[in-house]
Amino acid sequence: MPPIVKPIDQRCVPGSPVYSETECRLATWRAMLALWKQGKAKAIGVANYQIPELAEIESAGLTLPSVNQVS
Repeated sequence: MPPIVKPIDQRCVPGSPVYSETECRLATWRAMLALWKQGKAKAIGVANYQIPELAEIESAGLTLPSVNQVS
């Protein structure tokens, strides 16, 4: 049986008519939250997010990351 290939989210494809960095980040974060809520991850976080990116998550009413790894 061939592997299931999911379509690429056009919000995350530069040059796409619906491309949006913000919407791509939020869609990705929602996917991470779904894995966390299913118990497939003990904690989820982000790396090198600044205050505006964290504010996007908060404004969307989503759970904030457990960790923001900054290097």
